[in-house]
Amino acid sequence: MKRLVLVDYENINLDAVGEIDTTSTHLWIFVGPNQKNLPFETVTGLQKLGEACRWIKIARQGKNSLDFHICFELGVISAADDRPEATFILSNDKGYDAVIDYANGKGLKTQRITHLSQLPSSTVSKPRSKYTAAIIENLSKIQAQKRPRKVSSLRSHLVNCFKSSIPEGEIDTALEELFATCRLSEEKGHVKYEL
Repeated sequence: MKRLVLVDYENINLDAVGEIDTTSTHLWIFVGPNQKNLPFETVTGLQKLGEACRWIKIARQGKNSLDFHICFELGVISAADDRPEATFILSNDKGYDAVIDYANGKGLKTQRITHLSQLPSSTVSKPRSKYTAAIIENLSKIQAQKRPRKVSSLRSHLVNCFKSSIPEGEIDTALEELFATCRLSEEKGHVKYEL
């Protein structure tokens, strides 16, 4: 395997997996211990990957527990003889950046990405929504300290504001686009805005 993507499923949307070259790229998807349901689109998209997709259910719930599991696996990968040419952490959480810098310093080529389309030579299309500009305009009108702090709160805010004019699926796509283009990011569980 040339590339390994460690997926922080707690804060990333995998509904649009697209076409991933399973001869060179594998996905390890980390889910919380209480994860019971997955969207149908996610499951059917990931099934196509076959053995190139591995699910890892973390041992127990706790603050940053999933993040620590991913960091542990990154250490295991670093020590392996047959490590991948490149490792990616798919997450909106900038908290990984310090361990990624450390891994790179130790010779493990590692990068954080916020969408699968950011993989080199990816055929996964970047999410696009015709409503992104309206959402940015809405969020820009809110004072910085009063904007939603959690991704779930942000989504709820947008659904409530646009319930009659923007379908929920389009809100999700617009949020994906904002994260993929780094207009939004997540650090220590809080949304950061670059509007």
